[in-house]
Amino acid sequence: MTIIKFLKQAATTPPGVLGMGIIATLVFAVSYRVLFKPEMSRRRRQEAEAAADYLFQQDLKRSIKSVNEDY
Repeated sequence: MTIIKFLKQAATTPPGVLGMGIIATLVFAVSYRVLFKPEMSRRRRQEAEAAADYLFQQDLKRSIKSVNEDY
């Protein structure tokens, strides 16, 4: 029995439909965790680092400006 025939036969029974739904959900969840989540985490980390660098530069400029005004 080929896979296609098995899937067609399984699609006609309630347990088969339920099993295919569970398998489809697992495929979706695993592909999200493997493919999309690492990329999204990397982008979020880069944005956070850029924001932190910007805030650090602004703080450094304010510190230098206040030191220059004191003299």
